[in-house]
Amino acid sequence: MENLEISLKQNFGDFPKRKTNSTTLKKLPDFEEQLLKTEKSENGKSCECDIPPAIGQAIIQQQLRMDLVLSEKSTMALELKSRKEENEFLAIEVQKLKDERQQILSVVSEYQHEVKDANGKNALTDAHPKHRLQNARFRCAGHGKKKGSFCFNLSKDKRSWEAAEQRCNRQGGSLAVIKDEDTMLYITNLIRGSSYDTSYWVGLSLDKESDRLSWVDNTTVTESSFQNWYGEIRPTRSERCIQSAGLQFGYKWYPSKCDREFRYICQV
Repeated sequence: MENLEISLKQNFGDFPKRKTNSTTLKKLPDFEEQLLKTEKSENGKSCECDIPPAIGQAIIQQQLRMDLVLSEKSTMALELKSRKEENEFLAIEVQKLKDERQQILSVVSEYQHEVKDANGKNALTDAHPKHRLQNARFRCAGHGKKKGSFCFNLSKDKRSWEAAEQRCNRQGGSLAVIKDEDTMLYITNLIRGSSYDTSYWVGLSLDKESDRLSWVDNTTVTESSFQNWYGEIRPTRSERCIQSAGLQFGYKWYPSKCDREFRYICQV
C-alpha cells in the first residue's frame, strides 16, 4: 500500500487536501429536511409546495377504509347483541316447552294409572272421562289455537274444498267440525281476530248423489243438529261445500262451489 502511494506521488505529486468545515457538516441534516418541504422552480429558487396528489389521494383512501372498518365494527356489535338477545329468548321458549311436555307426560301417566286401576288392565274405556287430557296445557303447532283436545289453525293459503281437506289430513286432522254453538263462537272469534276476516272452508258438505249433509267425520246434520246458516240459504248440488263466512255474511255458514279457492280451517 505504501509503495502504491509513493508511486502515485512520484507521478502526480501530492494530492490536494480536502477542506472540511464543521459548520457545514452540522447543517446537512437541516438541508436534508428542507428537501422534503421545498422544491426548486425553473428559476432555481425554492418554494413551499402542496402535498403531491398521489399522497393526498392515498391519505383520503386510508381514511375512508378506516371509517368503513369502524362502521362494520359497530354493525357487527349490534348484530352480536341482537343474536345474544335472540338466543336468550329461544332458551326461555325451550324451557317453557320442556315444562309443558313434562306436564303432558304427567297428565297422561296419571290418566293411564286411573284407567288401569278402574279396569284392572292398561286400556282406555268410555267409562272414564277424558277431561284431564282435554284440559292439559300444551301448545299447538304453528299458529294453532287450542280448544279442548283439538287445535284449530286458520290457513294463510287458498285451496279448493277437497284440496283443503287433503291438506288438513296431512297435518293429522281434518277441516273444522262445528257441532255446537260454543265451538262456532270460538271459530268466529278466531276469524274476527285474524288478519284476514274472510270466508274459510269448514268440514261440511252435501253429498251430490244422496243429498246427505254431513261433516267430514261422517256425522249427518239433521234438523235437530246445530246449524248456523246465513238466512234461508242452503247448499245445493251445484254449491254443496260449506264455508264459515267472515264479517260480510255475519260469520254464518254459506254454501259455495267446491272448486272455488278459499282459506280453510284445520282441526287437529
